[in-house]
Order: sequence, then structure tokens, then C-alpha cells
Amino acid sequence: MYRRIYRNAWIQGFLDGERGKRHQTLKGIPGFRYTNGWIEGHAKLLGYGYRRRYATEKEIEQTRVFPNTATR
Repeated sequence: MYRRIYRNAWIQGFLDGERGKRHQTLKGIPGFRYTNGWIEGHAKLLGYGYRRRYATEKEIEQTRVFPNTATR
């Protein structure tokens, strides 16, 4: 169930981006689009967005990109 919900939310976020609509991201991680916090929380917990089943909080924090610290 979670995989189907996550996949549908990701596809909808991708379509919104293609149509020029704004969408939510997972706190600065580029390419991760979700429709609400419930899906975001489960995807983070289960590690779907990272292609891993178990992602530690340290690994998640290392992947974040913050606008003020991003290099060009």
C-alpha cells in the first residue's frame, strides 16, 4: 500500500512540475516531490526515496541541499 501511495504521489508531483505548478519537496532534497506530510513521513521512514530500505538520519541529513549553502 505504501509503495503505491508513494509512487502515485511522486508521479503527481512530477506532472505538477512539468505543468509549471509548485510542489513540495522533502526539505531541500531535490527531486523528491510529495503531496502531503503523511506520504513524506512514510517515504522517509521506509527509505523509498533513497533506494534503500534503511536510511539513517545522518545519511538523510547529508543528502539535504539548503539554498544558502548550495554551491554553483
